[in-house]
Amino acid sequence: MKRNQIVMLAIAVLLPGIIVPGLSIPGEVETASALSLGAEREFTLTSNIMPAQQIATEEVVEAEAEPMTLFTGTFESAGNGYNGAGGAQIIENADGTRSLMLGEDFSVSRGPELFVYLVTTDNPSGTDFENAIDLGRLQNNRGMQTYDIPDDVDLSVYTHVLIYCEPFSVVFSFAELAPADAPLTGMFAGAGRNYQGAGTATITPQEDGTALLEFGDDFTVTDGPQLVVLLSPAEAPTGARSLGEYIDLGALTSVTGSQSYTIPADVDLSLYNSVIIYCEPFRVLFSVAPLGTTEE
Repeated sequence: MKRNQIVMLAIAVLLPGIIVPGLSIPGEVETASALSLGAEREFTLTSNIMPAQQIATEEVVEAEAEPMTLFTGTFESAGNGYNGAGGAQIIENADGTRSLMLGEDFSVSRGPELFVYLVTTDNPSGTDFENAIDLGRLQNNRGMQTYDIPDDVDLSVYTHVLIYCEPFSVVFSFAELAPADAPLTGMFAGAGRNYQGAGTATITPQEDGTALLEFGDDFTVTDGPQLVVLLSPAEAPTGARSLGEYIDLGALTSVTGSQSYTIPADVDLSLYNSVIIYCEPFRVLFSVAPLGTTEE
């Protein structure tokens, strides 16, 4: 190596920031290539990073579909010395399967080997059932529970849900099923000797998810201070303590004639069994209309 090249090499080593023309240092090409590759990688990674706001804007999140209620019913005693109460719903899940759901308010008398059946019958208290569908053993005699319904079951032909004791061939409780969009109807009656009520009450589901409670032209109730309209889970309440967790629909518009009240969309109608005319100051029931399903 010539003397001037040795000097340039020394300068390049001691002062790496200075570029010496025509001088090639061993390892310089590899280092430059590595730096170039690193820069390219850094650019590639950085260019693929999107601002958080852009990600939130462009990301499409599919909301899970809500189950759709197909049929509803309310359990009652089958008249064999056993009691039953609470709501039942048949729902269609997001994946297209169907399930029977017993509500939080469900209860039935205890017994050995109780089973849940879907049946077609005009006599749910009897034992002669055609094409009964066994949905399995009752999971609990109280509270919410779910049972799968086979895909090949035609729900349109089944009219009742039964709680059935197999060892003794006895129906403990049944719920008559009706389409979820069928109106609920009831007739007002006086809630005591001093208070009278009469006329029809009808609850009709609306397309926007709300429901409309309507009193007929024949509606009448004893006048009183601060009367309000309530939805109650109780089937036959006799006093303020038996109303349960009711829904207040507002002040009674008039003691006679047709009138209507909007029921919010988040109210599960299958949980409510009566319409009440209630006097708030004196905590007294003036009139009660037990509700039942009817198909149009």
